[in-house]
Amino acid sequence: MFQLLKKRVPVPDLVIFLQTKTEVLMERIRGRNKDYEKPISFKYLDEINKAFNDFFFHYSDSPILVVNASNIDFVNIPEDFEDLVNEIKKIKSGTQYYVPASSKRKG
Repeated sequence: MFQLLKKRVPVPDLVIFLQTKTEVLMERIRGRNKDYEKPISFKYLDEINKAFNDFFFHYSDSPILVVNASNIDFVNIPEDFEDLVNEIKKIKSGTQYYVPASSKRKG
C-alpha cells in the first residue's frame, strides 16, 4: 500500500524533523492538558518517537533539517522561532543537523 501511495505524494522541498526526547514530548503533552491526549502512555509515545527517529535516519528523498528541539520553545519564545527560521533558510541539500542554544526560557 505504501509503495502505491508513495508514487502519488509529491516530494517536499525540505523536511524539518523536530527531534525531541520522549520525556520532553510527554511533558509538553501533559502541559497542554487536552482530554484526548491524557490516555497517551510513555511507552506508546516512546515507540512512536523511536519509529520517527528510525524513519528519518534513513530518509533521503529530499533535503532534511534535523532539529534538536528538546531545549527550545519556538511556539512561545519568538527568538527561538526566529533562530529556527534563519537556520531553515540556510539549507541547500542533504541532511543537516541543528542543535540550537538552549531557550531563554531554560536559562
